[in-house]
Amino acid sequence: MGRFFPLYMRRSDGQIETKTRHKQPEPNEPTKEQLDRTPDANGISDFYREVDLEEQKHLDWRRKLGGMLARDLGHSDSDRGYMLVAFPNNYRLYEHVKRAEDESKAKTVKNHAGGGNERQDAYLYGHPMGRKKRFRSPADFYPHLYWLATDEEGDPDNCACKICCPEEIDDKSASATKKESKNEAKQEPRQISVQEQKPAAPAASQSAPKKQPTPNPTPTPTPTLASVKQVQQVQSKTTVPQSKTSLVAAPRVQQQVQQSVIMYTNEDQRLDLVVGGFLFRQGELVWFSRGTAWGLGVISRRWMQNGAPNYTIQPLSHPFEHPTPKNIMGDSLLRPWLAWSVPDFTHAGLNTFNATYEAVDWNGIRQGQYGKGDLEVDGSILAAKAIDLSYTPFEPISAQPLGKDVFQTAYNGVYVGAERVWRGDVVRLRSGNGMDVMTVSAILENTIFSPANQQVTSQKLTLQGDIYRPGQQSASTAATPNISSLPQRLANDLQRRNASIVSRQGFTSTFTRLETASVDIKDVKGRWYESFWLGPVLLGAAPAEQLLSRGELGEIGARMNARLDCRKGSNIPQARRAERIEAFGAAVPRGFVVEGTPQPQQGFSSAGYDGATAASTAGAMDEFMNLDG
Repeated sequence: MGRFFPLYMRRSDGQIETKTRHKQPEPNEPTKEQLDRTPDANGISDFYREVDLEEQKHLDWRRKLGGMLARDLGHSDSDRGYMLVAFPNNYRLYEHVKRAEDESKAKTVKNHAGGGNERQDAYLYGHPMGRKKRFRSPADFYPHLYWLATDEEGDPDNCACKICCPEEIDDKSASATKKESKNEAKQEPRQISVQEQKPAAPAASQSAPKKQPTPNPTPTPTPTLASVKQVQQVQSKTTVPQSKTSLVAAPRVQQQVQQSVIMYTNEDQRLDLVVGGFLFRQGELVWFSRGTAWGLGVISRRWMQNGAPNYTIQPLSHPFEHPTPKNIMGDSLLRPWLAWSVPDFTHAGLNTFNATYEAVDWNGIRQGQYGKGDLEVDGSILAAKAIDLSYTPFEPISAQPLGKDVFQTAYNGVYVGAERVWRGDVVRLRSGNGMDVMTVSAILENTIFSPANQQVTSQKLTLQGDIYRPGQQSASTAATPNISSLPQRLANDLQRRNASIVSRQGFTSTFTRLETASVDIKDVKGRWYESFWLGPVLLGAAPAEQLLSRGELGEIGARMNARLDCRKGSNIPQARRAERIEAFGAAVPRGFVVEGTPQPQQGFSSAGYDGATAASTAGAMDEFMNLDG
């Protein structure tokens, strides 16, 4: 390891011991049960252990924290590294280890910190709020460290870490909200049950409107009950669902009016929802053309030039190095992530278990322990799968208590896996025959707190709105469907397709409204795309035009996969990310920014690795990712 300039922390708020809510002293560390290394009946040891000062993981944390602190204090020097000599007094690093004591039962998986363990997560204990308030990563702890180093008053209210300041929310109309909530009907939109369904392949598209780098949504961290107050609502009453009853099944006309009056809170929302606008959105995971092959990347920026949409794509990669961003002109050189199924890993050994980006043994892969392959390709696949599992609600517009220990927050949008969804958007659902769509009128997250200590015990995010089912009806026996009552985007797509369907096929395509309902985030397949718009991108302009002229284009969503399809199994864990940037992890360069969003000091640093860069294997990657051939 190279030489590092030492940084000393003179101040600390760390506590070795805290008191429980019953005023009983409690060690600020894992419990005795968690520290017990005794194997279970299957020979599996699952325990916590304190990480020694000289161990690699301890060094990794202090090196990353020292680098961030030196940078923000203006001491960063390209010729010199920085490292904390030690954590602030009374802060201790513990590692959660899970392993088989019998080597014959052990998995052959390692992580970058070494050791043949199934699990090696690290947690920093010492926060004065007790053992349950631990830090999960250097990036998680850094805001607290920065506060310790810079705040002369030592006032915890000035700390911006997720523990000291979980959320800042206006304290307006709290009492009024409680009164209103008591008067509201307790009827909830029906939760629809769904069945797992799996589609298939391609994707394509076109585009238009004006260049506008405008504020992108800012996500919100998980609240603590004591700090959650009423969020100041958007000025127009039509922008925000005022109560639960406004989302319950109601006369159809009223529901459609509610859809039409959803107002845009920023220019990005307007550009995303306008028919004929940008097909792809900032922060989305997409396939992008490398020429003869395709890669995986994240859209960081978009603009219009000479009437054509342009995008900047940051390719996803392994943590050792990151390719330079690519500028793409036109929608035809991009595909939605859900357009194609993800290929197998090039390193054969990675296909034998559920590898994840954060836990995989990157050094082992590079050293050939998992066979030969392309590190950049496999890094992008692992990163894409992690993004697919994530979701991030953003732009909170209202908040209210639903009971003693339940709090509900309404958001203007949410990143659902690879894609960005707004109120007013249309999404594909797993319900029914797998072709149902929903026009989203509300995005709601219920947070449940423990009555014992008011800590978050669970969160559930749902989308609410009108559900429609595509179908057909005979043009000779039925009147032309009244599409004027449909949401604009559905109506627009039907008009384009029905113009040729009636004369060629003798029937018309329709959308039938089923109900107003609430859908869990895991049952959302992804964004809905207009067939006349995405069809030419997925299928090619000429083939799509031929299908359209023959009345055979149909719903383009039938040709696409669904979110979570890339993972096997029925109980697939989702990951709520407070910031969109967290979903990308170390697959993007440090300091990566999605246009319009704040630049959080989040994500992983490659400082924990040995610093060597992977050899270039562009030829192998191009051939492997040639999904068109």
